[in-house]
Amino acid sequence: MEQQTILIVEQEYSKRNIIEAELTKAGYIIESASNSKDAHDILSINQSIDVVVLNIYQNLALELEFAELIIKTRPEIRLILTAAYPVWVKFSKKIGVFDFIKKPYSIFELINILSKSQRMGVALW
Repeated sequence: MEQQTILIVEQEYSKRNIIEAELTKAGYIIESASNSKDAHDILSINQSIDVVVLNIYQNLALELEFAELIIKTRPEIRLILTAAYPVWVKFSKKIGVFDFIKKPYSIFELINILSKSQRMGVALW
């Protein structure tokens, strides 16, 4: 299978660095951003992004608006939301997110979902 390019949007620096390092070791090409504005800039420049892993954190309205923007303007990108509260599962299904991961999650859970996204290419719901 072709190597996937993943954009990680995680506000916490240490978590973002761990995810980047582990996914790089697993063979993925990684881009990362600390917020949805920076992620939007990366998506504008890098047309080879396959998956966005977006953490829903403090700036809820902006992050959810960004999630909807990705789905509307770049439907080929598989969007995976992460959050500490599973209430976002319903929202994820509604807007067409590929999958949702409840925090905390293991890197193995994320890699499993990324592998499924590569094989399936469509939402899991």
